[in-house]
Amino acid sequence: MSERRALETKLVERARTDPAFRKALLANPRAVLENELGGKLPEGISIEVHEETVNTLHLVLPLDPAAVPEPLLRAIGGAWGAAASAWGRKVE
Repeated sequence: MSERRALETKLVERARTDPAFRKALLANPRAVLENELGGKLPEGISIEVHEETVNTLHLVLPLDPAAVPEPLLRAIGGAWGAAASAWGRKVE
């Protein structure tokens, strides 16, 4: 399991069992994520949390690494390496 997937699983599970955490995650996902990671996220990175309902489901498509310049892809490879691999692009 990738680091990103492990973090997502941890956040979803905690939000499922902790109503106060869920509320905070929905209200200010950037602050919650920075707290969980123990540091600041780079400026320009936005975080969106979508809550499914009985009538609305969400499908998230992974990042297409072909749309990301090579230097940036290398810089974010640890976080997005699985997406790059899924699209057939090697991250060095």
